[in-house]
Amino acid sequence: TTLFRSNVVTTIAEDETEKKFEAEDCTKESMMAAKEYKDYMAFFTGNTLETSKTYVGEGTVMANPKNQSITVLFDKAEPKHGQIDGFNLDNDEDLAAFMEWKNIPMQEKIDDFRENICMIYGRDEIIMAMMLVIFSSLEFTFNAAHQKGWVEGIFIGDSGQAKSKVVERITTYAGVGAIIGQNCSVAGLIGGNEQYRDQRYITWGIMPRNNKGLIFLDELQEFRIDVISALRTVRSTGIATINKMKGGQHEAKCRLICAANPKDRKSMAEYQYGAESLTGIMSAADIRRFDLACFLAEDDVDKSVINQRAKNTTPRISRKVFQTAILWAWSRKEEQIVFTDEVTQAILDTAKSISEMFNTDVVPLCNTADMREKIARLVCALAAFLGKTPDNEQLIPELADVKSIEKFLTDAYKKASVGLDQLAKDRRKETTIDDEQINHLLSLINSEKETDKKKYGKMMPIMKNLVDADLRATDIMSCVG
Repeated sequence: TTLFRSNVVTTIAEDETEKKFEAEDCTKESMMAAKEYKDYMAFFTGNTLETSKTYVGEGTVMANPKNQSITVLFDKAEPKHGQIDGFNLDNDEDLAAFMEWKNIPMQEKIDDFRENICMIYGRDEIIMAMMLVIFSSLEFTFNAAHQKGWVEGIFIGDSGQAKSKVVERITTYAGVGAIIGQNCSVAGLIGGNEQYRDQRYITWGIMPRNNKGLIFLDELQEFRIDVISALRTVRSTGIATINKMKGGQHEAKCRLICAANPKDRKSMAEYQYGAESLTGIMSAADIRRFDLACFLAEDDVDKSVINQRAKNTTPRISRKVFQTAILWAWSRKEEQIVFTDEVTQAILDTAKSISEMFNTDVVPLCNTADMREKIARLVCALAAFLGKTPDNEQLIPELADVKSIEKFLTDAYKKASVGLDQLAKDRRKETTIDDEQINHLLSLINSEKETDKKKYGKMMPIMKNLVDADLRATDIMSCVG
């Protein structure tokens, strides 16, 4: 009996060498043990299989008569339902682990990960950001509309700021996620076609294979433009599409963490506003799709804080407790996630205040049009991280979660080394015209002074039209001279 994805056969745990698992196929045991996945050519004698599903099949292993390669012939296949969808707290061990997690206060959780798992000091914000990504839901209903639930975050900053180390240590401790480096291609990330004799077959990439799981893209600044462009649609829709001779679609709803250095080996200090560092590695359309960003400058943390001696004590949060909490969060269904009217209104109000403070078309992390959905995703993730459930089934965010997310984003984006608020202010000055400028223009338009008429006479009708049209201040003032 073998676990396989249609067109690709996958053996189970042949060699425990690789620290990852496919999220859809995970079991509690697979989160504890690593696996190596191998692809073999397979043939199925029954009805056509769907390329977007995983199956458990029975068949015969044989040698290909042409080249003696391993080939599998299946005559039975049943869809496999992963541990995530079927997880519940119906046994005492899992219930005890979840209750232990639920009863640990947020700051004590962060302290434990800092001191005993990551052993990275002065960077609590990226530990918290990691938790918001890991504990995010797949989907929920918010403000009477179905919403994407999985969170996407990016860490950008100077080299040596522990961006990758924090992610790797947390994902290794949890036993979840796939780490992808800079040499990844579109085929490796999304999927492509392989040919066997005169037949073409779909081979799905890392993201579809980790559907409902976690992906870490490291050294994003080195990714080719075509790879980042291919990610754009997948990130928005959660669907990987192959438009080739053998085409197909596969769910790819992946919680996403990216890490990057500023482009062209720049330091964060070289930017007037650290937030602008994102513009060097991706377009505004790609930046806008991130729910949160952490900017890490070398001078943010005092050297004495960074160079602390590690306590190296046993973590209070065991692997079992952490993994159970993740499985509980990942298995929450849309109907189990409830936003009360009070929390919904608080999210809408917070989205308005955050976007007013940080919205700019240069670095559109807080775009007015989608800020409410971003806040809702982060609030839901925080509630799951804290175990906000009255019955161990429903996930119900609270007002305190909204306040915490508002503070987290404000602190992250208002840092002196980031300056997203100041960048937004400066951009607004360029793109809007204030009352003082309007009055100055009107005084020139209506001026009876001969000197003004002589200097601006031919421009008066144009200036008046610009004022009436409420165009960009820079356009108007350039006409004034």
